[in-house]
Amino acid sequence: MKHKNWIILPLIIFLTIIFSVYVLTLKLDLQSQLAAVMLFIFLISLYFLLGIPELIEKLKEKIRFNCAKVFGMALILLTMYACYALSVAGFRWEDVGIYALYLFIPAFILLVARPKTDGLTIQDILVIIALWIPLLGGWIRLISIPIEHGESLDRVLGLIWGIFLFLVVRPLEGVGYTFQLHRNDIRQAGLYFAVFVAFFAIPIAVPTHFITIPPTMKSGTQIFASLVLIAFSIALPEELVFRGVIHNLISQRLKEKPYVALMISSVIFGLSHIHRPDSPNWVYVILATLAGWFYGLTYIRTGKVTAAAITHWLVDSYWCIFFQ
Repeated sequence: MKHKNWIILPLIIFLTIIFSVYVLTLKLDLQSQLAAVMLFIFLISLYFLLGIPELIEKLKEKIRFNCAKVFGMALILLTMYACYALSVAGFRWEDVGIYALYLFIPAFILLVARPKTDGLTIQDILVIIALWIPLLGGWIRLISIPIEHGESLDRVLGLIWGIFLFLVVRPLEGVGYTFQLHRNDIRQAGLYFAVFVAFFAIPIAVPTHFITIPPTMKSGTQIFASLVLIAFSIALPEELVFRGVIHNLISQRLKEKPYVALMISSVIFGLSHIHRPDSPNWVYVILATLAGWFYGLTYIRTGKVTAAAITHWLVDSYWCIFFQ
C-alpha cells in the first residue's frame, strides 16, 4: 500500500506548505492562522486518505453498518468544526445543530434502510438529496476557509462525509477514487479534454459570446492559486458526485445500456449548472452537459474518477487562464 500510494504524503506536505505560506500573508492573528493550518491539514489528509483503496477496505470491515462507529465519525467532523469555529470566534450553537442534522440524516437513511441492490435505489436518491440540496439551498452556512473568495466549509465537509458514506457505509463499488494513476489514464484524460475543447467548447462558446478573451493575463500567483483551487474544490468534488456516485449508480441499474446511463448523468450534470432558475444560461447548461459526456467517457475508459477529474480540471483551468 505504501509503494502504490507514495504520492499522497508528498501532496499533503506540498499543499500544506503552500496553504501555510498563503495564510501568513493574510491579516489574521496568530491563533486564527494556526487554526486555519490545522484545519487544512485535517481536511486534506481525510480527502487523500479516503482515496486509498486498501484503507477503504479496512474501514468497511470495521465500520460498515455499525451505527456507533458511523455516528462516531460524524461526531469527529462535528467536533473538528466546533473547535475551529471557537478558535476563530465564529462559534454558534445554531450552526453546530444544523450541521449535526446534515451529518446524521443521510447516515441514518443508509443505516436504517440498507440498499438491497447494486444500482440506484430510493435510499441512494434520498441520501444524495440530503447531502446536496442543503448545500445548493444555502441552508448550511458554516465559516469559510481563509482562501481567495472563501471556500465554505459546508461544501468541503459535505464532500468528505459523502465520500465516507458511499465508499464505506453503503458501500458503492466501482467509484474509482484512487490516486494510483497510470500513463494511459493521463492520456485518456488529455484526449477527451482536447476533443471537447476543440470540437465543442470553442465552437459553441465563442459565437455565443459565452466567453471572451481578457484584456490582460492573470499573474503567475493568481494562476497557480486558481489551478489548485479548481483541482480540489471543483474538479475532484464534482467528479466524485456526478461520475463516482450518480453515474455509477445509474450505470449499475442500466448495465446493458452504458451510454444511456452516460447521457442521463451528463444531463443531470448540465442541469446542475442552472444557478439562477428564474433566468438560466442555457449555453452554460449545454456546454456543461457536453462536458459531462466527455468527463464520463474518461471515467468509463479508465474506471477512475480521479482521471475524469483531470479532464475536468484541464477544461476549467483552460477557461480560467485564457478566457473570462
